[in-house]
Amino acid sequence: MGAFLERTGGDWVFVVAKDGKSALRRTIKIGRRNDQQVEVSSGLAVGERAIISDYSGLERIDRIDLKHRETRC
Repeated sequence: MGAFLERTGGDWVFVVAKDGKSALRRTIKIGRRNDQQVEVSSGLAVGERAIISDYSGLERIDRIDLKHRETRC
């Protein structure tokens, strides 16, 4: 989580759309935090998924299109 917080300052995150095909940039507020966890005090609803990674190069992007790879057994 360190790279995510360093890059965004905890001000925004990419939230995955319900269909899983894209992620949109959204403003959030960070509450309490420790070495293991970060509390998001506003900006996310229960059950929403966010991409937590180093956002290097994504600072000016508002949407990420996601591709899924099928696995076959």
